[in-house]
Amino acid sequence: MIQVTTLNIGGVTPNDYKVLVPLFQNTAQKTLPDIVIVGLQEVVKATVMSMIGNFFTGNGEEEILQWKQMVTAALNHVNQFRRIIDDDERYAFYQGKQMSGCYIGLFTKVKVMGKIKDLYMSKVKTGMGGFAKNKGSVSLRFKVDETSFAFLNCHLASGDGNINKRTDMLESILDEAFIKAKGLPKAIQHHVTFLFGDLNFRVNLKNEVARRAVQENKLENLKQYDELTVLKNASEQKAAGLVQHLPMEVQEALNNTIVLDQFKEGNINFIPTYKYDKGSQNFDTSRKQRIPAWTDRVLFRSAANDKIKLLEYTSIPGINFSDHKPVNAIFQVYTKSRLTTQTSDMLESEYYQRQRFETMRVAGNRPKQADPHSQQ
Repeated sequence: MIQVTTLNIGGVTPNDYKVLVPLFQNTAQKTLPDIVIVGLQEVVKATVMSMIGNFFTGNGEEEILQWKQMVTAALNHVNQFRRIIDDDERYAFYQGKQMSGCYIGLFTKVKVMGKIKDLYMSKVKTGMGGFAKNKGSVSLRFKVDETSFAFLNCHLASGDGNINKRTDMLESILDEAFIKAKGLPKAIQHHVTFLFGDLNFRVNLKNEVARRAVQENKLENLKQYDELTVLKNASEQKAAGLVQHLPMEVQEALNNTIVLDQFKEGNINFIPTYKYDKGSQNFDTSRKQRIPAWTDRVLFRSAANDKIKLLEYTSIPGINFSDHKPVNAIFQVYTKSRLTTQTSDMLESEYYQRQRFETMRVAGNRPKQADPHSQQ
């Protein structure tokens, strides 16, 4: 199993790892995931200096070290709670990548570490037209057995009405991740790809209407105005030639959703994950009064749909140190072994040889059998 967790921490790092335990304990699965990917945004709040260079102090390295330690401790705490004492089931930090406030970390059970190979990590800057690091992605990819995985933790443009900026950034990230590594496939060309993070898609409703819908638990009504849902639905309408009634910004954004159409998402049955007063369950009471939205998402795609199954897609509202709520997605993924791949190649080769033989025989050009006594 694989768990993908995303959380915009708003520049806040908890003092105790136990705050993070619900991220890994609140699951209905009998066994814990073999691989856990944690994507963080805003580990440090963006400043002008943090956006344009690495020559400043306070770039989040100390905070990242704390997060590595706390996530590992929280995972192993859940193991102890479940009375799992096998050393092979113990979790350890494997590798991670940071770009300013954006971070992706790979944590695995000890028994899985030896199966991970061809690891590569990258970052893509999309802030200020690709110049600044306040927006973009940090990504990693690897293989388990003969199955390739790509994980892209993204932080996209914020603000209402910036749907085109968000889709532009997604297009750049999917195109440029891993591009500097010779011989590696693009993100979308891996067997399994996960696209997640603070994607910042908003709900296009008046604030009071959106909040009332949450209070009355009318989430299905609210989702009709979620930008990402609208884009997915509009893409289907575009294929049917029905786009004239769509808002102009949606029509323009559709030009960048060709690749995004290949991704799936679980059913959203949790309340919006943004924006909250820190330390509470209350939606934003500041002067800006942000409209509730599902900014934090986990999308996925597989080259073979039967090889991946979404088991859970949830939010953890009880974790409230940030102005966002974390989102978890847990998957069952079936990998291809080298033996399976070799067997498949052999059978395919035998099939084409038989087809070739039958074609030649029907054409009256049956190939000669080799004389076992002839000289080679």
